[in-house]
Amino acid sequence: MTGREPKGHESALLRAVTAGNARLFAIFGGQGYEDYFDELTSLYNTYSVFVGEFIQHVASHLLELSRTEEAIKVYGKGLDIMSWILSPHDRPDGEYLCSAPVSLPGVGIVQLALYAVTCRVLGKDPGVLREYFSGMYLLYNR
Repeated sequence: MTGREPKGHESALLRAVTAGNARLFAIFGGQGYEDYFDELTSLYNTYSVFVGEFIQHVASHLLELSRTEEAIKVYGKGLDIMSWILSPHDRPDGEYLCSAPVSLPGVGIVQLALYAVTCRVLGKDPGVLREYFSGMYLLYNR
């Protein structure tokens, strides 16, 4: 990388939204789809300049929370997201990764990181990009 901030690219979709010819909706939620951790690892490796610090910060905070007396009962194999990103062979099995206490924050990190990458590529602050959305869908799995 050159160390320069990326130059935002003009988006035809955002122009269409501004002109009233299109509408955008954000979709967040869900849990436990098997490939989310591979997606998180790929995001970290590909866009670490954009989201590496964010992922490291959130992972560190979640690791700390998972070590509390109450949480240890739920996280039998821990919640060391950065370790699992950096050493995929140390990653727990898919059943553990898809369990709600692990996948819910994991999928959330993926979705927030994708939003952050989108903002950086478009050269928009997160609040500015939010203004283009007509609404959000929050998915919930039982």
